[in-house]
Amino acid sequence: MGDIKTVLEQAIASITEVTDYFYKQQINEGYKRFQDTLDVMTAAVEELFNYKALQGLEFDENRLVATLKEALDAMEQKDPILMADILQYDLLEQFEGLKAAVH
Repeated sequence: MGDIKTVLEQAIASITEVTDYFYKQQINEGYKRFQDTLDVMTAAVEELFNYKALQGLEFDENRLVATLKEALDAMEQKDPILMADILQYDLLEQFEGLKAAVH
């Protein structure tokens, strides 16, 4: 897909946008945009795993996967604020740290 930093920046921007909708109680718009965010997050995770295999990047894969699962569980429970919190305070933090770690 391209440069790992660019992919992570896109994921960070998309997460920020969708969580803003949820926090502003614009739930329907948030869910509409979440599909795009999910696609971007998936691409970022794939790039991270590829980068790890090729460049030896060290990160906690289990934490990343667990965070994604928690977000999807919150979505299934129809709890957009919990999902937004997980995305904003857990996943976003991980993506920003990984962005800083890649060369």
